[in-house]
Amino acid sequence: MQWSHNDSTPSRPERYLTPEQFKVYLKEYIDGARQRSAIPFLVTPVNRRDFTGEVLNKSFPAYVQAMKETAQETETLIIDLNQASWEHFQELGTEGTKSIFMWVGTTEDNTHLQMNGAIKVSELVARLVKDLNIPLSDFVTLEGESPEQEAPHTKATVEGESQNDWYTSPVQVTFTASDEDSEIEGTYYQINGGETVRGTQLNLTEEGTHTITYWSVDVDGNKESEHSLSVSIDLVPPTIEIHGQTEYTIDQHVEIGYTASDTVSGVSEPEGVLLDTPAYSLEPGLNQVTATVSDVAGWEQSVEYRFGVIATFDSLINLTNAFADESIDPNAGVLADQLANTLQQAKQAGKQS
Repeated sequence: MQWSHNDSTPSRPERYLTPEQFKVYLKEYIDGARQRSAIPFLVTPVNRRDFTGEVLNKSFPAYVQAMKETAQETETLIIDLNQASWEHFQELGTEGTKSIFMWVGTTEDNTHLQMNGAIKVSELVARLVKDLNIPLSDFVTLEGESPEQEAPHTKATVEGESQNDWYTSPVQVTFTASDEDSEIEGTYYQINGGETVRGTQLNLTEEGTHTITYWSVDVDGNKESEHSLSVSIDLVPPTIEIHGQTEYTIDQHVEIGYTASDTVSGVSEPEGVLLDTPAYSLEPGLNQVTATVSDVAGWEQSVEYRFGVIATFDSLINLTNAFADESIDPNAGVLADQLANTLQQAKQAGKQS
């Protein structure tokens, strides 16, 4: 993406943009490219033929700076064609640059390029792409240069038990390098940007997400572009904590829930309800509920929780009165009082015995 010539012309308000507005539109193009799985490049604008004496003035400095800021803010690749063209045009001087720009016949255009200029500027761009050392750089061969030998190609094979893009066991990564034009000098890798290690195999035993960068070099010095591989490892199931009482009387409401956590891959349901019901609806005596939770890596954990349901005289009295309050029978209150008195007498008799 390379603009600025038209955007930086205040005398043309229908197309003029301030540097800040320019950045907004650049980001829209960058986002649009990425949404379509394209890789965006920013290219700073070609310098104009604008000399003060023998010194070439820099063109569009505010817009060049805006592009550099946008590239940094969006982590986008940038080619500084403005600087490269300024250096080349300065070397050519006031007369030499006339063969670059549209100085043809009676036309004296210091902005647009003639054929020779277009070819030269294209070469500048190609050199800048080659210097980026990205996968695209391997396809650039400049005129007059002998075609480079193919760089090695390295394939990474990952072995381990996996589920849902997570490994649930230690992982072994094996690198296999090939080169059609030469022999392999060595294969190298880094883990999480750390020390560079030479080798064709590595073992990962620690939990977490590991970024592995790897590449190979042949005996002729050709280095392939670096490759990146992400390996996520979770070796243990989630933990579960049950929340509830160990004993309920039949007049209580049973509420038992759980919280679950996994510090590595995480859990999809970090909390939940196991039981939410009146105690009288359960079997008296020992009851049991089970919480089963899976983490993102596929590990499953189950925890059993036992609790008791008992009947006491007081809880029976409370439950009797509660039922009476909810009843539409006009005699329910009288009957509840009679039952409560009977239960109270039984309670006292039990104490005396």
